[in-house]
Amino acid sequence: MARTLAVVALVLSLTAPLGAQARGGPTKGTWGAETSFQPEATLLKFRSASRAWFVGITAHYLHETLETAGTSVDFRTRSDRIQLDSRFGARFYRDTASALRPFMSIGAVGGFIGGDISGWTAGGAMDAGAAYFFSPHVSLAASGEFGVLTRRFRQSSVGVRTEQSFTSAGFNGFRVLGAVYF
Repeated sequence: MARTLAVVALVLSLTAPLGAQARGGPTKGTWGAETSFQPEATLLKFRSASRAWFVGITAHYLHETLETAGTSVDFRTRSDRIQLDSRFGARFYRDTASALRPFMSIGAVGGFIGGDISGWTAGGAMDAGAAYFFSPHVSLAASGEFGVLTRRFRQSSVGVRTEQSFTSAGFNGFRVLGAVYF
């Protein structure tokens, strides 16, 4: 995935001669598709050259096998779960004639967890970063994200039901984002 994203960004950036590249970026009515090295995708709709709505999805699948051997009882358990989180909100770009455009996003996050564990996620997140526009149709960006999330889980195993709930706030990490605009 990471290699594919890098190759696509490189190929698209070379489609116009370097001296003739437009520095503006997307304008009102432009759509954008964005992804990163994580399993996520985001769709953007520009209301103006400096403001866009976004909606995105992040998906994770986890398969675990736990084996205990060498004790009085051999034990083996298997777990499968999927987590889907969606996000929506607004992104604000600084108006600039430069190809490098700082931005900030703010939005809501919601999702569910299914499989051996069931539950939900709700909260909010904001990020800040900068996008470099190779042309009005291609950008590469980096951002850092801060979020507040509440998660609630339920799990039943061997006749025992457990419930867990927690709220977390903090820095969620850095992301490298590739985007195309159409």
